[in-house]
Amino acid sequence: MEALFVAADGFDGRERLYVAQRLREEDIEVKVIVDAEPTGTYDIVHVTGGDRDEEELKEAAEAVRRNVENGALVTAAGEGVCVLVEAGVAGDRQVAATGETAEVVEDTGGRAYDEPVVVDAKVVTTVGGDALAEFGGEVIRKVRRARLKDL
Repeated sequence: MEALFVAADGFDGRERLYVAQRLREEDIEVKVIVDAEPTGTYDIVHVTGGDRDEEELKEAAEAVRRNVENGALVTAAGEGVCVLVEAGVAGDRQVAATGETAEVVEDTGGRAYDEPVVVDAKVVTTVGGDALAEFGGEVIRKVRRARLKDL
């Protein structure tokens, strides 16, 4: 399995470090892209929060959209949920989001919950911060279930 991390300027480093470490413990190759157009397809796409301009938002959303079409597990932390909205992934889903991010989700027909972690099919989201340990656990459970299905 391979994972793509789509990071943005100013993201909380824990959003990458903690989840990447947990995935590496599962022998998953992790590729981190910051401010560059993500290419290729992956089994997992993780989107961090942080600051994205309009072009970066569209590039990140295209990477998410392409990988969702190929069956990828998609995860997002904090403002990274806005990338899922732009990709058309959050419009009919339940996601973890607060503040302006929650408003963006609800404006597109999604359901935002002020919960540490929300799992909806192959989408796992977190509000970030202290919820990252729980989030990492949910991501690893999804990875292990996917591996069991492949046996």
